[in-house]
Amino acid sequence: MTNAASSLPTWRRQTDLKEKGKASRMSGVRIKDVAKLSGVSTATVSHVINKTRYVSDETKRRVLGAIENVGYTPNIHARNLASGRSRTLGLNYFGHNQPILPGPC
Repeated sequence: MTNAASSLPTWRRQTDLKEKGKASRMSGVRIKDVAKLSGVSTATVSHVINKTRYVSDETKRRVLGAIENVGYTPNIHARNLASGRSRTLGLNYFGHNQPILPGPC
């Protein structure tokens, strides 16, 4: 699988970024690319990553090999956008000496 990354466009090759020491969190490698390299659907790649359904050992090995080869990491922002929830809590804090409404009511 060492040549599998060569089927990706140059700007998406995580291996190229690693070699140049410019690997970043936003590598541009998508789940679609992993699916293409491993010869399966994006749903199968998702099932392997999330362990949501049974996937044969041989297919699992191909998918995990492609993930490792191209340096795919799930994008948490894309996951939150697709699911409609971020699991983030927002909090406003007013200092203990600060009134919520300024001045007399």
